[in-house]
Amino acid sequence: MKRCLILLVEDDPVARFVVQKQLAQLGYACETVASGEKALERYSNDLALIFMDVGLPGIDGIMTTKIIRQREQQESLERVPVIALTAHSNRNECLNSGMDEHLQKPATLVTSDNMNCRLATLSTVPQQFPGG
Repeated sequence: MKRCLILLVEDDPVARFVVQKQLAQLGYACETVASGEKALERYSNDLALIFMDVGLPGIDGIMTTKIIRQREQQESLERVPVIALTAHSNRNECLNSGMDEHLQKPATLVTSDNMNCRLATLSTVPQQFPGG
């Protein structure tokens, strides 16, 4: 079964709206949650990709990613790529937590050919989503 859904984990409603709209313009299906706790509840292996805000209230994006990676390992699940969306955290901290890539906010996905190339290199993200 091909995974086609992107999970956006972002607590700021404006940023969540903007990124969701940008992903829609690129033809990607997106579901959103506003916390690390909700991301862990929603996490499943049907996700193609997770965009993770690092500065989340409660369980932050770094810890959420570590828990996801532990779950994948313990349950022998296929790895879901996680891309950090952050205004403050450094790239190495994000990558060391198990994230696959790092985008500095404000991220402009629609106009970023570089980001489109990065998305295309992640093996689980389809080049074309159904209906997209």
